[in-house]
Amino acid sequence: AYYQRFYPDFSHGDTLMVKAQQFCSSHLCPSMSVSQIASHCHISERTLLRRFKEATGFTPKQYIIQLKIEKAKQFMALGKISINEIGYNLGYSDTSNFIKIFKKIAGVTPAEFRAKQRILN
Repeated sequence: AYYQRFYPDFSHGDTLMVKAQQFCSSHLCPSMSVSQIASHCHISERTLLRRFKEATGFTPKQYIIQLKIEKAKQFMALGKISINEIGYNLGYSDTSNFIKIFKKIAGVTPAEFRAKQRILN
């Protein structure tokens, strides 16, 4: 399956931010917040925001969106779950908002992505 994948970069050397990144990946849920990540790392939200952006190039919120869109692509590649359901499972109560964010990150709509996956498989 061909598509541009999001690979988290852990090579920045900030071990606490690696811990934050791993927490985001392993606890990816619709309601994940910056305060949860900061609490997990035992630092203030302000410190988390600054260090996370320095280490990854993303704010924690942007990073979580990248992870969610990557998860959506994985669901779509399987082809069994509706786009509405995928968006809802990832915390998007408004499907049109999910589609807009997906297109901004992936460069195509979820339907276009799924159609390309069908052609490739």
